[in-house]
Amino acid sequence: MTIDQTRLKMEKCLSHLQDQLTHFRSTGLTSGLVDTVKVLIDGGTIEVAYVANTSDTNEGVVIRPYQPQHAIPIASGLASAGIRCFISGKAMVCPTPKMLTQEDKKKAELHIKKLGEEAKVAVRMVRQEYRNTLDKDELKEQDKAIQKTTDEFMTLIDEAVKLRINNDRY
Repeated sequence: MTIDQTRLKMEKCLSHLQDQLTHFRSTGLTSGLVDTVKVLIDGGTIEVAYVANTSDTNEGVVIRPYQPQHAIPIASGLASAGIRCFISGKAMVCPTPKMLTQEDKKKAELHIKKLGEEAKVAVRMVRQEYRNTLDKDELKEQDKAIQKTTDEFMTLIDEAVKLRINNDRY
């Protein structure tokens, strides 16, 4: 792995975070926000986007799990994230539409910060992956360069999170 390949992987981490952050709105719930919530399914945590189809409607956000038995774990995960929801039928989870309260806005801000921390962890993992490909001598030569690149992406992540929070005034 080269430093350029490492930079590309770090850019993908930042791009994924920016994509996640575009789904947040202080005026209410969006399907993109619901997609980022992690739920416990089959003993592991996974984002709703990977186990269900979400869509925005006039009534709110509708979630259709790919497998009907995932409706209850999805509803539980959403409730843990502070999103009120109900199950309609056997396979449809529908978060209730509402304007965000101050408490909800604080939860959204915490969720945004959590996504930022997850992006930082991903960048650090890319750095570690690169460092593991180097021998001792190469590591001494490249260590400052890779740390500088890592620090650059940490700053970009912090800026993206701050910008999202400040734009919506959570």
